[in-house]
Amino acid sequence: LAVLAAAVGPVAQGRTDDWLRCLGDIREALFRALGEHLQAATGGDTTGPVAYIDPAAHTNVGDNMLVAGTLAALAHLGWELPNVVVCGGVQTTDLPTGPRCFNRFHKLYRGALPSNVRVAVYHPGGNWGNIYSRVQLDRVTRIRSLLRANITVVSFPQSLHYDGGAGAEPTAEGDARALSSAVLRAKQRYGPGRLVLMWRQRDSLEAARRLFPFATNVAVPDVAFALGPFLADQRHWSPAAGAGRPGLGPRAGALGGGELLEAEADGYRGGQGPVDLLLVLRSDNESTLTAFQEAEAPDETRRAHVASVLARIARDRAGRAPTGAGPRGLYTFRIADWREALNHVPAISAARFRASAGVARQCAPTCSESVLSAYMATQIRDARRALGLARVVVTDRLHASVLALLAYQRHVVIDNTYGKLAGVRGLAFDASPACRPPAALRYRTGTGLEDALGKAVELLEEGGGG
Repeated sequence: LAVLAAAVGPVAQGRTDDWLRCLGDIREALFRALGEHLQAATGGDTTGPVAYIDPAAHTNVGDNMLVAGTLAALAHLGWELPNVVVCGGVQTTDLPTGPRCFNRFHKLYRGALPSNVRVAVYHPGGNWGNIYSRVQLDRVTRIRSLLRANITVVSFPQSLHYDGGAGAEPTAEGDARALSSAVLRAKQRYGPGRLVLMWRQRDSLEAARRLFPFATNVAVPDVAFALGPFLADQRHWSPAAGAGRPGLGPRAGALGGGELLEAEADGYRGGQGPVDLLLVLRSDNESTLTAFQEAEAPDETRRAHVASVLARIARDRAGRAPTGAGPRGLYTFRIADWREALNHVPAISAARFRASAGVARQCAPTCSESVLSAYMATQIRDARRALGLARVVVTDRLHASVLALLAYQRHVVIDNTYGKLAGVRGLAFDASPACRPPAALRYRTGTGLEDALGKAVELLEEGGGG
């Protein structure tokens, strides 16, 4: 706590003690759980390599945070690059990640991994189940192949959800049978303790203990918490302050290292500057918001819907001019998902690092891990800038909410279809009593879009000009 407080400075220290203590306790719980099981699998030897299977290298910033968090956690526990051997998979679409470890049938190539690899870390996330069936089918097959090769598999923290609809594949029972047989054969041949499954939600842990009793199932906070905290100074642009752009000040944390992140002076892509509200909302089958469930829904329809709700809120609050509100008392807002949000910051990170990846292909596998790490750092830096253009973030994206939390930014959370945001944040917050007062962490929970926007306006008014 003392180190973190020194990093954020004396001005912020008084109002951020609970926030810093909360994040510090979460990180401590995360590193303790990861370390216990990785050290058991390796006999405490951090000099040998570990394999990292299927990092999600694409434009979803939430997945990028999980890759960066995994690399940061491994480094904290003693496995620095290049002692992390990266094996790409179905989630690795933008960058090369070293040698091919598996064939097209997802079977491990003989000699693909160094002979002294004793443990493989499987990429964390929210896709254990059949919502993203291709990823799950690939994962189960690869885990079975790794177990056959006498490699202990530690699946980093996941959320579990199987859709019980007719014809949904794979099924929970099918995955349980496939993994059970592989674990039994590995146990008979090599000994016990071959498969560790980590879960970032309590309900996922309970379901996994019923489905996979042959594995070691443990509750562990989401690995993205390994990245924080970040701190932006709270100087935000507002119409009352005249034209200009916000100052994005020093940010402290494992990823940022306290560097000064100043937005480039040439403005923002598309000519769009800071806003009161940034709505980072998904448009896939995890969304509970009717107006946003269809990816093909016209943007104009969504904007009109949000504008009408905000106009109604403004009318209901007539007589109390909202602090920092836009022209004519209306609130300025932008609607975006991850890809669109990144379009409003100057850095063109994906294109830049795809170009770097072309160089990496010529020298792989020796430099691909460093390119992967650099790509993630840039994506997250740009996402921090994108969120920093808003005074309040409204989101049903788990890692947009985590990023706002790590940056001590006001935000409103809307849950997804199976309670992922409440479950993941709740398990993490169990690590510390300092995490429990929502006001200390500057967030609210919305039960739907209208309720969330109302609470966002309350946070705007509470925040004044900062």
